[in-house]
Amino acid sequence: MTITRLDHILFLASVFCFWLATYIYVPIFSLYLEQISFPYAAIGIILGSYGVLQVALRFPLGVLSDRLRSIRKGLYVSGFVIAAISGLILVFF
Repeated sequence: MTITRLDHILFLASVFCFWLATYIYVPIFSLYLEQISFPYAAIGIILGSYGVLQVALRFPLGVLSDRLRSIRKGLYVSGFVIAAISGLILVFF
């Protein structure tokens, strides 16, 4: 199987979209919480817990994904779908 230039472009585009969907929340969500008069301590706890979970779960889930090669594509697609749904929830609610 030969990897083409289009394969590289699609891969880079999907990685960009995934990371954008993952990390766009922090700057937007913090401003939103401040706008609706959330206490700064609560904003700090929410954003801090997000960061801690990213650090604690990213590596183990990446290793698990590598071990589950047979369903890797399903994991990627479900990750994109969940990111899209959570983005829509953030926009509409």
